[in-house]
Amino acid sequence: MAQTELKDKTEENIKVQRPKGHKVILWNDDFTPIDFVWEVLQDIFRKTREDSVMIASQAQKNGSCTVGTYTLDMATTLTEAAKNMSQNAGFPLTFSVQDE
Repeated sequence: MAQTELKDKTEENIKVQRPKGHKVILWNDDFTPIDFVWEVLQDIFRKTREDSVMIASQAQKNGSCTVGTYTLDMATTLTEAAKNMSQNAGFPLTFSVQDE
C-alpha cells in the first residue's frame, strides 16, 4: 500500500489580507446644531467629546472631515444609523462612505 504524506497546515504559508478600509465622511451644513453633531459622533461613532469637537470643527472649516475608517459593512451601518438619527431629529446632517 502506498503511503500518503500529510502536511501540517501550520507549515503552509498562509496569507491573510486585511479588509479594505472605507472612510466615513462628515459633510458640513449650515442648519444642524453643533451640539447635535457632537451627539451623533459620540452616540453612533463612539467618539470622545474631545474628538467630536475636533471632527465637527474640521468639517465646519473645510466643508467635510473623515470621521473614521472602517470595514465596508461597519461604515455602511454607522452611516445609516447616523442618517436615521438625523432624520428623526429633523436635521439634514450628511455622512458618506468612500474607499480608502
